[in-house]
Amino acid sequence: VVTLGLAAVGAMTTFVGAIAAIVFFFWGRGTDYTIEMTVPSPDGSRVATLYTGKGGGAAGWCSQVISVNTDMDPFSIEHEEKSTLYQVFRSDCEAKVAFRWLSTSSLHIEFSKGEQTGGVSVYMSPSDHSGRIKVEYSFGA
Repeated sequence: VVTLGLAAVGAMTTFVGAIAAIVFFFWGRGTDYTIEMTVPSPDGSRVATLYTGKGGGAAGWCSQVISVNTDMDPFSIEHEEKSTLYQVFRSDCEAKVAFRWLSTSSLHIEFSKGEQTGGVSVYMSPSDHSGRIKVEYSFGA
């Protein structure tokens, strides 16, 4: 009985170790970021940046994000990895996204669900973190 119990513990330890290795391989591989488009506001005081982040291996994930930054605190992937402070929009990568400045204080973001059969998951902020830039949205880009 003791030998059978130790064998079961050994088998379970091997199983848990294998699962941990698989999790690390697929989810611990880091994130890849790509800056898709950067558009300065008409007066140059702000910059809207669309970027994608992908990760997770076989069961991966992909997000599109629009951040609004100032020249005093410019866009940086390192900051984006740690904080969502400058993010005004976020969706999965299946969505089609377009954006443009309407004025120095107004950003317009259009999106649609793309080719996917289900819905689209989005985060939409009504303004940037300072409250000085209003963000307008339309669905069906």
